[in-house]
Amino acid sequence: MTKIYLIRHAEAEGNLYRVYQGQYDTLLTETGKLQVQALGERFRNIHVDAVYSSDLYRAACTAAVICRMKGLPLQRIPALREIDVGSRQAKAMGDIRRAVQQGAISDSREQGTVGIWGGENPDQVRDRMLAALQAIAAAHDGQAVAVVSHGVAIRYVTAHIQGVDRDSLVTGQNTGVSVLEWKNGVLRVVDYDDAFHLNVWMEKLLGRPYHQRDTGLQPGLWYRAPEAEEREEWLRAALPKGRLHPAYDAADVLLGVREEETAGIVALLPEKDAERGIGWVDVLWVKPELRCHSCGIQLLGQAVFRYRALGRQTLRLAACKTDETTLEFLGHHGFLPVEEPAEDGVVILEKDIALRPLGV
Repeated sequence: MTKIYLIRHAEAEGNLYRVYQGQYDTLLTETGKLQVQALGERFRNIHVDAVYSSDLYRAACTAAVICRMKGLPLQRIPALREIDVGSRQAKAMGDIRRAVQQGAISDSREQGTVGIWGGENPDQVRDRMLAALQAIAAAHDGQAVAVVSHGVAIRYVTAHIQGVDRDSLVTGQNTGVSVLEWKNGVLRVVDYDDAFHLNVWMEKLLGRPYHQRDTGLQPGLWYRAPEAEEREEWLRAALPKGRLHPAYDAADVLLGVREEETAGIVALLPEKDAERGIGWVDVLWVKPELRCHSCGIQLLGQAVFRYRALGRQTLRLAACKTDETTLEFLGHHGFLPVEEPAEDGVVILEKDIALRPLGV
């Protein structure tokens, strides 16, 4: 008999920024990195003979903690990838939802031979996942294997193994562990989506109470480029009195909209420090009454995805040294001070946005 620990990857950028990930490569969030540590503690005393993951970065990063703990190589298999969401990939969920509501695109999700939005259909995902798990189990008969994959892919294959409708299962939690057993060529599900390690370890790692973030497919902000007059109005609201701003290109300023209410603004400086691989966020601002609704991090996510597509390695912005709320927010999301000259009373903060080699 082979035991398979089938694990969903830790929280990744798309979960936080409310962007369809599919087979688009994204980094783990700061919370996701702590979830990985908690997962490692769970597996500290669990015997594992081999470690597999999808070849996507967020799954491999999650699996790497078990590899390092057990001294095992990581085997990355494309068949363990998340569902291919076609034209939705790397697009904001709020943008897609609005386009569907306006009839600009179809929300058709056929279950047969037609792929979802030009990508895969659920049966294709189920079949490749099932074949990959069967092959892994057969290669490790009598052993225990950790396999890191993705929420929708895991849900589809475990529903099939249990003989239940795929929609009867919820997508598992980040780093949730399902246990499968393989014997005489047959897979069965022993447990689905157990994440007790998060309750045990996350509060210790955070130093404060931990609440699992909802990382389903709830839509977030949608985005639009403002006209010149509206852009100036928002910049006046966002910037301190008397501060001048550059003449942005139209594509470098976005307004984030929550339902039908404009929530905030992000303005970029793509030419600044481009030769150093740095992307600058010049303005990031959310209406006071809409703060603490994940609007700021979603706007910041648009900057991350834009600059990564341009090949930038890091993201920077400047903040007032006395603005404790902003500094805490940025620190929580991975920004650290850099030792470079800045205006009086200003600190420059930087976040690594590159997908770097894992070393396993």
